[in-house]
Amino acid sequence: MTLAFQAPRRRHLTYNNWRRSTTVQLPIECVSPLRATATAAGSGWINTKDLLQRSRRCSDNETSMATIDGGDADTVVRFPSQSSVERLVIRDRICFIKRDDNLFLPGSNISGNKARKFLSLNNLPADDEFPDALVSYGGHQSNAMVALAAIVSSKNAALGDRRTHDATKRFIYYSKPIPRYLKQNPSGNFLRATSLGMEIRTLPHEEYRSLFGGLHGGSAMPPADLDPPLAGRSLWVPQGGASGVAQDGADVLALEIVDFWASRDMPPLAVCCPGGTCTTALLLSRSIKRILRDKRIQSADNIKVVVIPCVGNDEYAMRQMASLDKSLGGRGAEKDMPAILKPRVDARSRGGTKGYLTFGEPTIEILETFDELNNAGLFLDLLYGAPA
Repeated sequence: MTLAFQAPRRRHLTYNNWRRSTTVQLPIECVSPLRATATAAGSGWINTKDLLQRSRRCSDNETSMATIDGGDADTVVRFPSQSSVERLVIRDRICFIKRDDNLFLPGSNISGNKARKFLSLNNLPADDEFPDALVSYGGHQSNAMVALAAIVSSKNAALGDRRTHDATKRFIYYSKPIPRYLKQNPSGNFLRATSLGMEIRTLPHEEYRSLFGGLHGGSAMPPADLDPPLAGRSLWVPQGGASGVAQDGADVLALEIVDFWASRDMPPLAVCCPGGTCTTALLLSRSIKRILRDKRIQSADNIKVVVIPCVGNDEYAMRQMASLDKSLGGRGAEKDMPAILKPRVDARSRGGTKGYLTFGEPTIEILETFDELNNAGLFLDLLYGAPA
């Protein structure tokens, strides 16, 4: 089954599946061609908040059902088939696993969490609607990095014979100095991203920290001292996609989860998300609450989003989510955030880390968890899945 939606001018989505058709009011970004959007005041960057506000000011023309119709000026939004849900019993608990690792976006072929985060970018046509340059920053083996590189590469491929030097889409990525071994032996996401045409720009540690550091580990807004490579045609994508760009994918995932939950008579359900920037957890929580409120479901308290910090601790996760929530018009209040699952502090606690693991550092606990769940039929990655 393939789901396909066209985002109408009035903010309605019709969600069809084999059980029923449900119309839900949602804010949708990027329903107008990107060339018509405003940029951040005087900065020359495309402003995703302006895109969202612009979509809300669109006229009241509606579509009554999900369609693919390229006949008007709206951006056509395509969604792949829903990812499956697998039922497993782990330590005598019933767990449902949303298999987004089997979710692939057309064109770029990116999958998993980043397929959700960058859905809106992937759906933009390659011509005038797609930014001429994407700019981001982060680690040398970042999943977001290689996903953005794949999207930009797919847009250049889609241009085909229309692609010229001036029309070539660019992905510019800032990082700390590349380790000598990786520079001499490119591998992993770094190798994939550079092969896809990523332009990497390394900065000394202090300059990198000055531009992209701070209390929240970065901001949804581009640094004031960083000029866009192409004024008015460059989109800033924060580390890990921590911005409103990720809202479309979170909305679709929320609809899938609510539909799954409703089909099981709405029992208590905790939606657990491993967290780096915690973007998915925050946006998913906001979307689920909005859907339940709009549908006036009485059992709304039975479904909650829980984030498990894999980078930093609970305080870092709260700062990240509050910062993003405020950038999207929220209050950033703790009660509006997803619940944060804290580690059990016991005899195996890791010294002064209060039970938190150091991101990317192998431990016996991670390997034991990996083996246990692998034997139960669930293959996890070692950076987020097994630590969570």
